[in-house]
Parts: sequence; structure tokens; C-alpha cells
Amino acid sequence: MIVTLIKLFLVNKINATENLSFLINSSFNLKQFINNPDFYLREFSTLFNKINNPITEFVSDNEIKIIDKFAEEFVTPEFNNRYFRSRNFSDKLEQTWNILNIMYNKSPFEIVYCVTQIIDKKIPKNLTNQEKKFTKELVSKFGRKAKNVNDVTDLIFNQVRHDYQNNDKDVLTICGILISFVLNAESHLYFVMENLREARTRLGITSFDLEDIFSIEGRVAQNTINVTDINAIRNAISHGAFDIKFDYGLGEYIIDFQSILSSYRFNRKYSGSEFLDLYRNYDKLRDIQELLIRMAFLKATLKLYFTRHTIV
Repeated sequence: MIVTLIKLFLVNKINATENLSFLINSSFNLKQFINNPDFYLREFSTLFNKINNPITEFVSDNEIKIIDKFAEEFVTPEFNNRYFRSRNFSDKLEQTWNILNIMYNKSPFEIVYCVTQIIDKKIPKNLTNQEKKFTKELVSKFGRKAKNVNDVTDLIFNQVRHDYQNNDKDVLTICGILISFVLNAESHLYFVMENLREARTRLGITSFDLEDIFSIEGRVAQNTINVTDINAIRNAISHGAFDIKFDYGLGEYIIDFQSILSSYRFNRKYSGSEFLDLYRNYDKLRDIQELLIRMAFLKATLKLYFTRHTIV
């Protein structure tokens, strides 16, 4: 029993420090969009140092609430107006955090379960049920997958942005945006949206429309169900259900989605500039939604293993 507890503590110490490092970096990178960023940098750095020292002190509930305070920054109209491009995503982000809080308030284990069980089903056979929930390899795969995808799409997006800024865009520029949608949908919709879908099912929640929360412009009908517009775009691109033409009047390429795959009702047209704006907003929404689920996982880890009333 003691050995198992030590293993769980060490694994979660690593998980907590990794996610705290992510929050510290996020506080710095988003400092121009949030209020009092120095406060969060200071508080998260203190928390980071605390859990990396021998456990002679416990994390307090008030310190965990700092994470909630940080999350509240992202659901305000003020943040939306500073961060996003001509769209309001405050409600989508608020609903994302509300689902995660419902999970946390029911039991921090709900957060852990929904993050880990989606990530990887290849759990070593010799682990106990308790250890399976907190395997470092299992938990960290979410971060690695998301980071790998983000690194690739950031590289592509930087080149796309350079082309537009220098009026040097061509059909390959459009193709860069297309492939970025496919890659991000694989990471974002699978790891984040499916986690929340699992949570909604386990908790019997019916008041959150995930297809709308994870859409940029609005959900899309597929037969008798709704899917995200990002998923519709991803499938249309993957199966060649779109067309690219140059409009000499506009002086831009036009991307025309004519997806009839699996009965999608999706036939939207975008100019190159509009499509770039669509992706730019999706890229930013994805970043914040992934940040929120990391924050919820960090809260659960701290509550379970680093507070005075630790649940074991």
C-alpha cells in the first residue's frame, strides 16, 4: 500500500509540475490579453516551487482557486475582444469550463478518468486500477500529441501568414490552411471534445451542446445528427469534397466546400482571406479549450494528492 501511494505521488508530482509549467508559459504568452498577468505568474510560480519541494506544506484550497480565477479571465467579453478576430467565443469557453467544473465538483476523479481513458487504451496489464488512472505515460500522451500537432500547424501557419502579409499567396498557401484544419481536428476534437463527451455521458448532462461549443460558425447536420463545422471541413478536405478556383474579380482564391459525404449538409464558400480568418479563430479557440482542460486536470491532481485532506 505504501509503495503504491509513493508511486502515485511521484507520478502526479510530475503531472502537476508539467501542467503548472504550461500555465506559467500561458500566463506569459497571453499577458497582453488578460488582467494582471504578473499576479498569475507569481502565484503559479509559488505553487510550482511548493510541490517540487519535500511535502512539508500542503496546497490550500485558496491556491487551487487561483486556477479558477485564471480560467475566468478567458470567458469574459473583454478577453474575447482582445484575443479573437471579429467573433464572440465567450459563451463557448464559459460552457467548456462549466462542464469541467461540474466534473470536478462531483469528484476530481471524474476529471482524471475522462482525460486518461480517452488518451490510450493500451494500459500495462500489471498495474492496479488505481495506478492505471495515474500512469505518467498515459496522461502525458495528451500533452505530447497536442504539442506535436500544434508545432506542425504553427510552422505551416507562420508561412501562410508570411505569404498573406507579403501578398505572395498562391494555391499552396491555401493548401497549408487546409492541411492545418485536418491536423488540428485530429488532435483537438479527439482529445478535448471526446473527453467532454465522455464526461457528459457519465454525469447525465443534457444541457450542453458540444457540437455548437466546438464549432466556429455553427454545427452542421449529418443525417439525423449534428456535427461540428470543423469536423465537416476536415472530412470534406480528407475526401476531396471541395473545389479551389481563382476569382479574378476578387483577386483571390475561392474555396468551395461541396461535401455530400455521409449526407453532410455543408456547402460553404470562403475567399482565401475569409478562410484564413476562419482558421485563425479556430487555432485560437483550440488553444484556450486545450488550456482549460489542462487546468481542470491540474486542479484535480492538486486536490487529490497535494491538499491536507488528500483523497487516497
